[in-house]
Amino acid sequence: MRRPAVLALLLLAYAATLSCAGAEVVATGRVVPDLAPFDRAMAQILDRWEYPGGALAVARDGRLVYARGFGFADKDARTPVEPDTLFRAASLSKPITAIVVLKLVELGRFGLDDRILPLLGERGPRVDRIRDLRVRDITIRHLLHHTGGWDRIKSGDQTILPRSAQLAAIAGVALPRCNDLVGPALEEALDFTPGERYAYSNLGYCILGAIVERAAGKPFPDLARELALEPSGARGIRSAHTLLRDRAPGETVYYDYPGAPVIDVLPSFTTGKVLRPYGLVLLEGREAVGGWVASTIDYARVMLALDGRRGSRLLAERSFGLLVERPATAGDEGRASWYGLGYLVRPVGAGFNLWHGGGLPGSQTYFARLANGTTWVAFFNSRARDAGAALGDIDRTINAAARDVTVWPTNDLFDTFR
Repeated sequence: MRRPAVLALLLLAYAATLSCAGAEVVATGRVVPDLAPFDRAMAQILDRWEYPGGALAVARDGRLVYARGFGFADKDARTPVEPDTLFRAASLSKPITAIVVLKLVELGRFGLDDRILPLLGERGPRVDRIRDLRVRDITIRHLLHHTGGWDRIKSGDQTILPRSAQLAAIAGVALPRCNDLVGPALEEALDFTPGERYAYSNLGYCILGAIVERAAGKPFPDLARELALEPSGARGIRSAHTLLRDRAPGETVYYDYPGAPVIDVLPSFTTGKVLRPYGLVLLEGREAVGGWVASTIDYARVMLALDGRRGSRLLAERSFGLLVERPATAGDEGRASWYGLGYLVRPVGAGFNLWHGGGLPGSQTYFARLANGTTWVAFFNSRARDAGAALGDIDRTINAAARDVTVWPTNDLFDTFR
């Protein structure tokens, strides 16, 4: 048989097309008939939100039972997304940061209620320039809960242009790396008293990264690999890079939503106009906030190892209890769900549903670890114009697909992907 014919047969065995609203969606990975609801769900999501490509991994009772890619990792080259294609994890990096912080608490490096300024030392604000004395009361727990005192709706996101460039100029550095933004940001006024309420803050996790590095005496990425990634077997997770030319082998290309503007590239990085996925946010040094690149499969490994649902548990039982504990913020007492230590949490029976969403220009991500034993991770290589609505739809559509499954496979695909 001629080589082209062999390749064609292999492709037919591995890749297929799914129809959704008249559109054909390329799908790669092992077909699992009992899990066809997930195929339909991903085809619908790509169609509704105009994502070029995405990947979905689903585990049941600690076993990987489904891993497929959909659409294109590179539209121009017509390269399909594979089950283990790498994507920017965006804010799904924060749950990994929470694991690292809790591991250091277990090791006695600091406590959750320790104040952050002594832990930052020279990386913190200049004492004579602190404009709001309430920054002295911010604790590790506040940062993990997003109750540190910053409201990006009011004062902007300090880690994204244009605010990041302003703070970098104050710090006297060319590029707005997370560590360099910490001191100048803490010299500014807070939006509310620490611990008073929840307001999502990328800056808080930048600060956590700086604290962790100083406490452990090593770079945050190295520590995360040592305490979370290597023990869970997620060896393919790596640091993200801002520019297209620097993407990792096996990493997707990133696309903005149709009609999105082009922007000036980050100061001192290069010149000219770029698409927002390649210039709005400096990803180098951002691992603690949103700077990892991962496959859905490796990310699932970490979330399953959290409390030993698969393999040796990453966190002690007490640490996991702290992770899911309701924060003591006013107005949250009657809520059915809350933001715990790096995870959104909802009690279900004797267990908990954990989840988190993420997004950057060019990336939309979501994971859910359900009390019923199902864990799923979905990554996409674009972010919708209405990112909040898209995340809600991803959550509903994939969870509905999981409910439609009547027979779960008993095999485990984890060993297929190294």
